Amino acid sequence: LWNLDRFKLAWMDEAPPVLKRSFHLADYLAATKGLNVVKAVYLEVDVIPDQHNDEAKFVTEISKD
Repeated sequence: LWNLDRFKLAWMDEAPPVLKRSFHLADYLAATKGLNVVKAVYLEVDVIPDQHNDEAKFVTEISKD
């Protein structure tokens, strides 16, 4: 999950076009609908160093949903 309006991901500049968009919780839920996913693990998405703490807060926020 990543929000390009909120975070800068340095690797995104060289990513394939399919990845050059935000991928929100709603996108994840739509992609996993009907798959009986009951838990997930968030992996950091390599935000720029100045945003590491903000990314941790973001993950905490979305994990409550």
